[in-house]
Amino acid sequence: MWGHQAEAVSCFLEKQNGILEMATGTGKTWTALYIMKQLLEEGKIDQVIVTAYGNDLLTQWYRSLLECFADIGVYRWYEDFNEFARFQLRLASKGILLVTRDGPRLCRCLENLERRVGEQRIRERTLLVFDEIHGMGSEQLRVQLKEKIRPYTYRLGLSATPVREYDPEGTAFIEEEVGPVIYRFMLEDAIRTGILCEFSYVPLLYELTDEEKKKKQQLIAVFEARRKRGELLSEEELYRHLSRVNKTAVNKIGLLRDYLRRHPEILERCIIFVETKEYGLEVQKMLLEYTYHFHTYYGEDDNVNLRRFAEGQLECLITCRKISEGVDIRSVRNIVLFSSDRGKLTTTQRIGRSLRRDPKEPDKRACVVDFICESGSDTAADQNRRQWLETLSQVRRDRL
Repeated sequence: MWGHQAEAVSCFLEKQNGILEMATGTGKTWTALYIMKQLLEEGKIDQVIVTAYGNDLLTQWYRSLLECFADIGVYRWYEDFNEFARFQLRLASKGILLVTRDGPRLCRCLENLERRVGEQRIRERTLLVFDEIHGMGSEQLRVQLKEKIRPYTYRLGLSATPVREYDPEGTAFIEEEVGPVIYRFMLEDAIRTGILCEFSYVPLLYELTDEEKKKKQQLIAVFEARRKRGELLSEEELYRHLSRVNKTAVNKIGLLRDYLRRHPEILERCIIFVETKEYGLEVQKMLLEYTYHFHTYYGEDDNVNLRRFAEGQLECLITCRKISEGVDIRSVRNIVLFSSDRGKLTTTQRIGRSLRRDPKEPDKRACVVDFICESGSDTAADQNRRQWLETLSQVRRDRL
């Protein structure tokens, strides 16, 4: 274990519940595996239930669990796998269940186990692990899981960004059910200690077209008219629509084309994040001027392309949100952010794809290409992100 992992393990074993806030690429999964192993070996728990979202991430968990626990049954309840009945039959011995982050399914799982083993015993002797726990704070899951998780003694949350920005209710729910953040190891810490690599930040400045500016004015006018009619609207809804105009701004594509003329190497081991498939198609047309070694990854249907990228058969991957969390591809070196959110959560996940150290490239230095809007009255989010990433890119490894 790295030193920070040992500290995180000790902290959880003392507290018994809470969240480990650890930067992407600093070993959250293996820290959780060490915790499981110690609790199982000491006889403090009989079973572990791990919940996460996304088949790629769950499959990655499954492989890690098989590697770590050769003598303990590992069962799956996601995608086309339904091994929950087999997991229940093995309750007399130790077992681990992987289940997708689905409220009704998770409730059914816990209720069945409580009936079968006894409410008190199952709650005292089960470790619940919630990967990418910020996703647990959605309104739907809050309704479905309220007071279902809190009674369990051992509750472990994992995330690089556990706070749900602009959703205090969701953040409060996570803390009430799973516990507060009990250990932090941030991006800055990871870069300084050499666990993550240093990176360069390239902001490309763009202007909205007259048509895009007009579209944003229309969105504001419609929002104000609806609010005057008495409709209950949140400003967050307006921000989402306005930001979508920026995320699909046509001038960005030309800017990247110009940048690639000078720096074609950016497309090597590169992930390009776009907002929509339609915008991604326009990006693809431009990329054909430079390379054919790219493909899209927009969801589980394209996971063959994710595997090809991971194996080095593709140099560049165009995607939306799905690859933002969990999947570990250490060779990623470059990130292009056509799409960036106001909050830090998604951006942290995305740049983290490139910051993992690669044993095959010990001197790896990552690069993040971003787009900063210079026109309009709502450019503060872009400027804040630029300042944050520029500051982060100046962090250097402590050579001592």
